[in-house]
Amino acid sequence: MSVRRIVKAAFFCGVGLVAVKTISSQKHKNDVKKILSDDYMDDHTKIELMQDLNGIKVDHKKDKKFNHCEK
Repeated sequence: MSVRRIVKAAFFCGVGLVAVKTISSQKHKNDVKKILSDDYMDDHTKIELMQDLNGIKVDHKKDKKFNHCEK
């Protein structure tokens, strides 16, 4: 009896994890589509939002040094 309950609980836990992962993945795709389709943002802002959404850390001090040399 208890083995059946353990198997049943593990099954529902697995189904729940798969459902949550699928929902999270779809939300991420929708956020990316919204950012890319916005016309009022410039490309630089879109890139920063995409980096933030994907968890990419950018050192802006290096960017300023390179931008200063180009001017």
